[in-house]
Amino acid sequence: MKINIRETIGALNRIISFSRIYNKSPSLSESKIILKDLLNFSENHVTVENIQKIVCDYFKINVREMLSQRRSRYLVRPRQIAMYLTKNLTSKSLPDIGRQFSNRDHTTVIHSIKTVDKLRGLDSEMNKTIDKLKNKILYNNQDEV
Repeated sequence: MKINIRETIGALNRIISFSRIYNKSPSLSESKIILKDLLNFSENHVTVENIQKIVCDYFKINVREMLSQRRSRYLVRPRQIAMYLTKNLTSKSLPDIGRQFSNRDHTTVIHSIKTVDKLRGLDSEMNKTIDKLKNKILYNNQDEV
């Protein structure tokens, strides 16, 4: 096994950054996501399209509806959750995420992430929903959703 000191320092900096941003130590699954390009986990291939499909299946809407410009509550919440999960489970930038969600502005993505974070703090059901979806996305666990 060949060890590259720059990659090792970079990996450590990513973990430290995560800890500072979220004010917590990353779990094993979060660490795998943070370091996924270094670890080359082929079984954990998370795509925006996959996240969108799984979230839509969970909320029983179709992807076209979720990506539409409509602002109905039954579409907005799944869209916000999908953006939140995309930010947390991929290395996509905010503008990239916005583009994947019908060319929405990066500020819309920021608002979605903050909204879901706030709801997670207030609603235990929202936490359960996010955890189920995250498990399904990361581990393709059909039983959980």
